[in-house]
Amino acid sequence: MTAWKVHIQSGYLSFKFVHRKGDSGMGMVTPQWTEPEDTLPQLRHTCITLFLHEGGNVGKKAARRNREDICAQLRGLEPAFLLFVSKLKKIEVVLHDSEGQQEWATRLSRKQAGEAVGGGCVVLERRVTDTESLDDVEPERHIYHVVEHIATGVAKHDNRELTAEENANPATSQSKIVLAFPLSEDLVPIIEPQKVFAFMPMRQMGFNVSGRNPHLVMAGSG
Repeated sequence: MTAWKVHIQSGYLSFKFVHRKGDSGMGMVTPQWTEPEDTLPQLRHTCITLFLHEGGNVGKKAARRNREDICAQLRGLEPAFLLFVSKLKKIEVVLHDSEGQQEWATRLSRKQAGEAVGGGCVVLERRVTDTESLDDVEPERHIYHVVEHIATGVAKHDNRELTAEENANPATSQSKIVLAFPLSEDLVPIIEPQKVFAFMPMRQMGFNVSGRNPHLVMAGSG
């Protein structure tokens, strides 16, 4: 929806997906192997480059609005996104203009809190800059108390046919539920509606935890 070409470089892998309006759609799911465009600082890093849609059939004004909307969404990425993914510890987005000059950059990072903050807590940091170096920007900090639970006996999807091997695997009837409770710098619960996370999107649902612990707020599940 946002780009006509996406280049992905991860470890030794380097490939792209190409799809323009009117194409069959196979380009969205068929990788094209390419030579690496940059040298990653470490092989375990992943770099994703989006080539945003230009004018075309939608017109220059509409394309500019689309680009502005996309850029605003990327710039406003929620730090809480990192609470509900298993591998990612840092996301960095850098936007370049048509001349290749950097317009702005944002970085989200996650780290386990030290004893000074509190055991079982996670600290998220968000930096946004219109200058060259993100390291020179004072981070915006968010602290969460994170609780994980494995739900068992989850019903199988009616539209999915499983093999005998898959049916015998307990993982097919399990799901990880993650709750994150926001805290202030003084580790006081923050009482406000939070977002629910399911796979990729985050949405404001307004769910509040009530009952014995009315001060706790559900931050998400996935």
